[in-house]
Amino acid sequence: MRANPSVVVFCLALTMWLLQASTSAAQDTFGDLGRRVQPGQTVIVVDQFGGRTQGRVASLSTTTLVVNAGPPRSFSPADVREVLKPDRMWDGAVKGAAFGVIPAVLLGALDCDDCVPGAMAALSIGVGAGVGFGLDALFGPRTVFRGTTRAPHISVVPIAGRERLGMTASFRF
Repeated sequence: MRANPSVVVFCLALTMWLLQASTSAAQDTFGDLGRRVQPGQTVIVVDQFGGRTQGRVASLSTTTLVVNAGPPRSFSPADVREVLKPDRMWDGAVKGAAFGVIPAVLLGALDCDDCVPGAMAALSIGVGAGVGFGLDALFGPRTVFRGTTRAPHISVVPIAGRERLGMTASFRF
C-alpha cells in the first residue's frame, strides 16, 4: 500500500504546526539591553536568517532597535537572533601588558649582575601584550542580547520532470 503524497504533506505540516505552537513565543522586548548598549555605540546585529548588520545604535527602546549602517535599519526583538558588542583589540593588548608588568617588577627586584633586567622586563611586557591581543582576537565580540530562534518550519517543493516525479522537503528546528 502506497501513501498518498498529499496526506503525507498534510501530516508533516500539521506536525510542524503543533511543534511550532508548543515552542516558546519569540521575545517581545529587548529587556535589559538598554543597560548594556547606549546610543552611539557600535553593535553587530545578527538577524534570524544569519545576516549581520554592523553600525552605531541610533535609538533603542524595549520594542525597537535602530542601527545606522549606511541607511538606518530597524529591528524588533523577534527579528534578532543576537546582538554583539565588538571590543577594541588594543584593549586586550593593554590588559596583557599590565599583566606582564608583574614579572618585570619581580625581575627588577632581583640583584643580578649578569642579567639584563631592562631587556627581560621589556620581553615580559611584550609577551603579555601579545597574549592579551591574541585572546581578545580569539574570543571576539561578546553577546549582549540573545533572542529566541525562529520557530521550526517545513518547506515542501515538488519535483517534476519527464522521468522523475516526487517532492523534496526540508525541516528547520
